[in-house]
Amino acid sequence: MTDKLRVGVITKTHGLRGEVKLYPTTNDTEKFSYIKEFYLDNKGIYTKLKLSYTKEMKNMFICKFEDIDSIEAAEKIVKKDLYIDRKDAKELKEGENYISDLIDLKVISDTLGFIGYVKDVFPTGANHVMEISLNEDIKTNEKSKDTLLLPYIKQCILDVDLESKEVLVHILDGLLDI
Repeated sequence: MTDKLRVGVITKTHGLRGEVKLYPTTNDTEKFSYIKEFYLDNKGIYTKLKLSYTKEMKNMFICKFEDIDSIEAAEKIVKKDLYIDRKDAKELKEGENYISDLIDLKVISDTLGFIGYVKDVFPTGANHVMEISLNEDIKTNEKSKDTLLLPYIKQCILDVDLESKEVLVHILDGLLDI
């Protein structure tokens, strides 16, 4: 587990005074109103940013950070991920996990055994989807997929065990042709 959690991506500048547009990668968008210290990831080097203000705009946020006062300064942080300290994150309910904690966990199928590793989890319209990098044994021919997209629903995600670093899944008929 990492001590920082990704909460957004700075997508582009907004105006001439250093504001930026932020696409949230968290369900808890309220944190943008009470957390004031964020971390910008620049190729693995984290730089602390202090939030001056934020305003919600459709599915994005307009953010202004201290010491970023021009469009030129704002352009330097575009296309960078924004993180918070784990200690500042909202407490999870039972059965919930942070996406960053799921990445690289072993994926075990209830019928096939080990099938691969969690590559990513991302939102879609109805629910989240888990992207699984399949291991070579599951790819049975040259037409096989390299990844499996599995809905992150209780019918498919049977158990997440962070201690053993495994996810137990059930693959619905038709999702994996082997």
